[in-house]
Amino acid sequence: MPGPRSGPASRARPAPWPTPAPALRTGLHRHVLREVSQRTNTKLRHVAEHLVAWAHTQELPEHISAQLHNQLENAHVLHIQDLSGTERD
Repeated sequence: MPGPRSGPASRARPAPWPTPAPALRTGLHRHVLREVSQRTNTKLRHVAEHLVAWAHTQELPEHISAQLHNQLENAHVLHIQDLSGTERD
């Protein structure tokens, strides 16, 4: 897959989730992908291509996997706050 990084630092590794990520409210999915794209300096369509390939290979480039994990955690917190009515900072 095309991307800005190559070499040993970008080796693919299995995604860190043994089970599916918790459901997110509508709209957060795109926000997560956009944040991963921006924070890894990878075009959004390439992030999406990596995720589609991950469904078949169970491997993501390390920089995308790590950032996806971080962004999903952040989005999950926002989702829980929305459900509980808690205000965000």
